[in-house]
Amino acid sequence: MAYPRAMLKYPGIDYTQRPPSYWDDPDALTAVLRNVTGSRRRALIRHSWHAGNLEDLDPDLMTDVLDPELRNVLGKIHPTFLSGEYLPPYHPMEREIVRIELRSATGDVISVRAKPAADRIRYRIVDEYETRYAPGRASSREPLSLLELVAMLDRSRHPAIAGPLPLAFNELNHTDLTRRVDLLHFTRVTSDLYPQLEAHYREVFREWAR
Repeated sequence: MAYPRAMLKYPGIDYTQRPPSYWDDPDALTAVLRNVTGSRRRALIRHSWHAGNLEDLDPDLMTDVLDPELRNVLGKIHPTFLSGEYLPPYHPMEREIVRIELRSATGDVISVRAKPAADRIRYRIVDEYETRYAPGRASSREPLSLLELVAMLDRSRHPAIAGPLPLAFNELNHTDLTRRVDLLHFTRVTSDLYPQLEAHYREVFREWAR
């Protein structure tokens, strides 16, 4: 698998950034979005927040987990409305720290989660298909720095796809009939707690495409 140089740092990104806690939200919007599973609903909440009309949004669309009946209705409108809506429930005190979104037909989502356990923070990776991922790091004593988080993601693995998790789905969809540049935006890696994580992987995908 072609992969950029190990742990390449890109200019303008603070790799020392470390959230003081995974359970203290940095702002009010992050608190609202905290464990909302659906990608389309998260985008709608962000749009309403910035437009100043969040109070007009249907409360049923702001729940962490969507009501199954409403989920079925949205799925009939378009499959991408189900993006992230079948992620497994959160464990007590667990929260998402990284979201990997794919531009697949159904908008598949992989969620990297953290929860407190005794004197450590434990990590797990889940998706909507009960895939058993191997996290690149099982636990830590404090929240990871951005550099440590990137290292963890790059060491994480899908059980059936070789290579670093952030690039695995690009590689899977790259065929003789598909140019790498056509997959430049296929995978998006974001975090509400690490604002520059997306910028890092944007550069990784650009290098992969080259």
